[in-house]
Amino acid sequence: MTAAAGYSFSLEGFSFLARSTANAPGDIGFRINSNFYDFSEIYSNHSVITTISNASLGLTGLTAATISIQGWNANGASPLQLDDISLIGSVVPEPASAVLMMLGVMTFLRRRR
Repeated sequence: MTAAAGYSFSLEGFSFLARSTANAPGDIGFRINSNFYDFSEIYSNHSVITTISNASLGLTGLTAATISIQGWNANGASPLQLDDISLIGSVVPEPASAVLMMLGVMTFLRRRR
């Protein structure tokens, strides 16, 4: 994902649901840019829906991010199902854009008087 010109964003967390059968990937991970989060220890691949989340990313000042979810160590060709993928974050105007917006608002308010 990429922020619009004049903006940056932060990512504080993410969550998703994962489910598979015994032959599907036994390990699962989530990568944001070069940061990798391994959920092999909490992920169960026996048809149980597992909530996977991380609420402490602390990634700020991003203008772009590549996000991927990966599964590995499969015993066969069974599907890995993902659902309800959520990213938690906020969008922030860059300082120069914020100043221009404030000047525009002040000009508008001044003309109304």
